[in-house]
Amino acid sequence: MENLDIKEKRNDIYLYRFIAVLLVILFHLKIRFFDFGFFGVDLFFVISGYLITSSILRDQDKGDYSVKKFYTKRIRRIIPPLFGMMLLFTPILTIFYSFDETLLTEIGATLKRIAFYIQNIFFDQTSGYFSLSSKLRPFIHTWSLAIEEQFYLLYPLLFLLPKPRKAILALIVASIILTFALDIKGVSYHYFLSTRIWQLGLGCFFAFLPTKKVESAKKLILMMISYLILLLITQEFLADTIGETIIHFIILASFAYFLQYQINIPKGPNKLFILGGKSSYSLYLFHWPIIVIIYMTFPEWGALQMGVSFVLTLILSFISLKLLEENSFFKTMTFNKALVTLALFSGLVFTTGYLITPKSSAKNTENKYKSFEKCKDNNIGLCREYADQGNDRSGTLIIGDSQISSIETLMLKKQEQQKFNIFLVPDACRFPLELLDKSHYLCQQTNNEIEKLLERNRISRVVVTTLWQDYFNSEYDYQELTRKIDRYITNLHNSNVEVIFLDQIPASSTELPKLLAQEKSTHFIWSDENSDKLSSFHSFVSEHPFINFISYEGFFCYAEKCSIYDNGKLIYQDAYHLNKEGKRKLQQFLWNKL
Repeated sequence: MENLDIKEKRNDIYLYRFIAVLLVILFHLKIRFFDFGFFGVDLFFVISGYLITSSILRDQDKGDYSVKKFYTKRIRRIIPPLFGMMLLFTPILTIFYSFDETLLTEIGATLKRIAFYIQNIFFDQTSGYFSLSSKLRPFIHTWSLAIEEQFYLLYPLLFLLPKPRKAILALIVASIILTFALDIKGVSYHYFLSTRIWQLGLGCFFAFLPTKKVESAKKLILMMISYLILLLITQEFLADTIGETIIHFIILASFAYFLQYQINIPKGPNKLFILGGKSSYSLYLFHWPIIVIIYMTFPEWGALQMGVSFVLTLILSFISLKLLEENSFFKTMTFNKALVTLALFSGLVFTTGYLITPKSSAKNTENKYKSFEKCKDNNIGLCREYADQGNDRSGTLIIGDSQISSIETLMLKKQEQQKFNIFLVPDACRFPLELLDKSHYLCQQTNNEIEKLLERNRISRVVVTTLWQDYFNSEYDYQELTRKIDRYITNLHNSNVEVIFLDQIPASSTELPKLLAQEKSTHFIWSDENSDKLSSFHSFVSEHPFINFISYEGFFCYAEKCSIYDNGKLIYQDAYHLNKEGKRKLQQFLWNKL
């Protein structure tokens, strides 16, 4: 998403870059009709691969290509705007997040990964533990930058091979096959280099083909309209039929093909669009932290907040372009100076991340649920991390969603004291398993694994913890739901398995930053249009003869009025999950009951 110092500048590609970043910004601003705006990042990957490969080929034609020169140009373009963005927002966000050490730890941990361009891996691994809304993660958008830099760390070496184009084609094929396989299995792949290589590679591949110049802008307009129609039709009507990965490949391969056509766009009438394209890297870097801060400052998100965010993004991005991206000092750095700049940037960012992390949690917070993260795959799949398969202990099977993290430490302590195995199933399918669509591949796979687990291990207890209200905000019929629960529980009981249902953590319909920003920020009302059904469900499980139901009534809420504080301490991490203090309180409450 960075600007490239290429000799033959193409105004049409500046236009594409501006359109791509505009799609992302409008998507993040929650502008209506731009739900597909996330696709702008994919377009950036294609454009980036095309421009960088074109630049390398030009240098080769001039006999001026070297790996050292390539890395120097990357550092010149990437570091100054990135450093400027982080220098501006890190102090502000540290103040904003001072109300909870979990959020500060999140920022500190992110900075330490950004220093080495591995934050994409961190964001994927922490989706279960931190469970933070993306609105609370101001640097999450840098995941795409990490992927690009990981790719370009090795990419210039391909040009030392006799036939680099064939090597690129092989990478594209391998990457698309891997992405397609993960898509079929339902495994999340969005943050990984291995499943993004094909997007960057498409741009790289088509850069080897001759450029075709087109004088008329009408053809560009026709192509872009056709492309948008293809994007909308495939996303809206065909994604569920032929698969997300195939759709993405068709769209991005078509776009990469369009890049061969150089459209003559006069600079004068299109000065603003070209400026937007030149500023696209800074626009991308600055827009998301601004949105996060505006979101946390104002209790409601509306047209005013959208407008302020957009205007501030334009202003700061233009300043970044003039002071940092086009600064002659950075543009003329030698290789040695570039390396020093990179080292200073990485060292400063890492040190800042270390310093702002609360010392009380620095040792434990990031790793406390490390084992939980190891065994989960983005809340999908079966976890046997705690099971010692070699002994004859009885086992406890815990089924649930991300709320499992609130009781995991408690269950580990119980395991140590009472000498039993724990099997965790943090899964998108959740419970009861038979209620879910049998055609869903992931649910089928998880159901089969759990049946094997029940058969092969001495499971004496099943604990279920989940956001129960989700079942009543969906297509499930209440009567059918309870009948299937009864049938499933009865089968477990007949197999001498104790069943424990944990109540759900009260979920606020308002995000945590908005609650904190409101004048009366300590309370929210735990009720919605499905409260009657939820009450009926509570009655059902509490009266069921084979279910040991542990209610949280009186612990979180009184007369449906719930608080995000306990004795002056914040206990919520976001609208659906507890923070470290809240988990400690809950585990104290559950210790004897479990």
